[in-house]
Amino acid sequence: MLKKLRPTKTLAGPERATALAVLLRELDERDKLLRTVKPLLPDHVRSHCSQAQIDGDCLRLFADSPVWAAKLRLCTQEILRALRKRGLALKQCQIRVCPPLVAAPASRHGIDSDHPQHTHLSAAAASHLKQAALGVQDPCIAACFERIARHHQSDAKAPDTRQPDVRKPNTVKPGTTS
Repeated sequence: MLKKLRPTKTLAGPERATALAVLLRELDERDKLLRTVKPLLPDHVRSHCSQAQIDGDCLRLFADSPVWAAKLRLCTQEILRALRKRGLALKQCQIRVCPPLVAAPASRHGIDSDHPQHTHLSAAAASHLKQAALGVQDPCIAACFERIARHHQSDAKAPDTRQPDVRKPNTVKPGTTS
């Protein structure tokens, strides 16, 4: 069972240094265990095992997605046998999913990550949002729907500042001004 998090008191001075030392020691132990376990894993699974810890007689491994967790579960008996040969008396192995903390890159499909993507709503979508706001009991959700619908209205009134599509042919006839 995973330990439940409890609120902690604020530590100052030597207590803080001791608590940090304990945490650093635990992180070092987990890192050492992970370095011991990773060579025992098949090549295709190895890079997807992100953490390892021992809790009593249980080895707990963390995969970065459910798919890799399932593949890692297939290897648990071999891992336990190999670790027993190395002197670790473990009886079970649990696999958990812990997605990576690093966010996926924001620049997909050529979108600049420094400028957030602005999605334009159709008039029908804005109308549906207004109707949904009227039918929702929760005032906070209703306010969110109304705000999104109003965003569409302000987009429709504002001049289009997007770059012209260069793929469209020029519709101005020769000899006339636009």
